[in-house]
Amino acid sequence: MDKIKVTFLKNRRCVIDINSPYFMVLRNHFSYDNPAARFTKYARIPKRLYSITMKGYCDIGLLWNVMKFIQEEGWDAKLEISQRVKDVLLNQINYELSEVPNEKYKLRDYQLTSVQNGLKNGGGLCLVGTGGGKSLIISTLMQTLFNNEGEDFKALLVVPNLSLIEQMYDDFTQYGCSFSFSKWSGKNNLNENTNVVIVNTGYLQSSKERSTEFKHFFKTINYLFYDEVHLFGNEPEPKATVLLKEYNYKAVFGFTGSLPDKTYESDKVYGYFGKVFYEKSSKELRDENYLSNIEIKMMYFNHETPFEEIYEKDVDEVENYNNEIDFITYSDFRNNNLKTIVSKLDGNVLILVDRIDQGENLMKVFEDIKGKRTFFIRGSTPVEERSEIIAEMEKNDDIVCIAMSKIFSTGISINNLPYAVFYYIGKAWNKTIQSIGRGLRLHENKKVFKLFDLCDNLIFSRKQAEARKKIYDNQKIVYKRYNIYEK
Repeated sequence: MDKIKVTFLKNRRCVIDINSPYFMVLRNHFSYDNPAARFTKYARIPKRLYSITMKGYCDIGLLWNVMKFIQEEGWDAKLEISQRVKDVLLNQINYELSEVPNEKYKLRDYQLTSVQNGLKNGGGLCLVGTGGGKSLIISTLMQTLFNNEGEDFKALLVVPNLSLIEQMYDDFTQYGCSFSFSKWSGKNNLNENTNVVIVNTGYLQSSKERSTEFKHFFKTINYLFYDEVHLFGNEPEPKATVLLKEYNYKAVFGFTGSLPDKTYESDKVYGYFGKVFYEKSSKELRDENYLSNIEIKMMYFNHETPFEEIYEKDVDEVENYNNEIDFITYSDFRNNNLKTIVSKLDGNVLILVDRIDQGENLMKVFEDIKGKRTFFIRGSTPVEERSEIIAEMEKNDDIVCIAMSKIFSTGISINNLPYAVFYYIGKAWNKTIQSIGRGLRLHENKKVFKLFDLCDNLIFSRKQAEARKKIYDNQKIVYKRYNIYEK
């Protein structure tokens, strides 16, 4: 049997022997079309993205997928892995599990299994559908580590936005966690004395000096927890990701609701955090009544405007894409029909938009809607104001919340949300899945979560709708098409 040598490089990186006859096959298999190359005239943009470099460098966790590929191909070969690489791959945490102190919060069976697997695996990825209680899983892992290591336990919890800092801080408080914890953001100074520091990615990457200014602090961290870890693999690589990779940790844990099977971005997540130690899909959680059921109504708007009035000749694809978005944003036919639909809904409605001008225009369209209060949450909306709006939605049933998808597709928890609208959110896998998760939490006023997915008989909107349908099929979500014609 042939052996493919793998040696340690640094932190969580390794080197695959480039002299192996299998090397180029492996490198090509873990490569992907670069979407950015479609939209540039410059030859320097690479047409493909490689998870394994020409020198054989790759993240250690990717080796699990490499071994799986070798086995599937039936090669008479195996990886010959050095001991230092094995120490990272086969890490285990041999501690007895400790639940959070507040006995009101007991682990569900799948949460218990996920914590046990996370310890046995010594870190890795936990994929639990949005609304499945990832914060309790995180808290239990941290409580276990703290109970066994005491004040030597130091962890950094990275979340995508300011709202999730507040949410996780409140969750730790409610669970009665006995480890100390603090917030680190533009409004909160770093407290190096707490066991756990909660920070958002935006703050980590807002300053080039962050890595040197707090170098001593990062060296004290022995556990990295990353919530909504699908964002870790974004391309181009976020500064926060680059910063976190500079340091070594005893173990790293990543949490999200879903990851696409094989993309360059998911390779980076698997590569750094390792294999999945537990997975429970949104479909399983729905079937077991941990989450609300969902119905999707794909509302197809059939515009009569000729294409030549929407798109321009002799311009690139990006410009015509923006022309289509502008047309949709200010379409009276589309917006007035949406207003009619929303006015008939007997509960709170979340409308996710991709652009500020879409939200601003909808605020004008909805300003005289009867029986509803309308709010628009954008990046400039203070965290306190966002929290007040969410609190109002939990207590009342008459709110239309228009929100930027970048803010509300991830990490926002609203239980009293029976309706949502995808105004124009594109086709990205994670964004679509995470956005659906906003409405799946159970609530006494909600028998089923209803999602209105707005589509159009236009070039890009039609393609994006087809891509979202594939995502719905993958997630086993039933959808039905409804046609609306312009008169």
